[in-house]
Amino acid sequence: MVPIITIDGPSGSGKGTIARLLADLFGLHCLDSG
Repeated sequence: MVPIITIDGPSGSGKGTIARLLADLFGLHCLDSG
């Protein structure tokens, strides 16, 4: 099973930054649907 992590929050709160850091840390892909 492939893990899926979702991050939600208001604009400008750093969601994309955290998503990229987590993807790099855990060796996952990052999809920005915004």
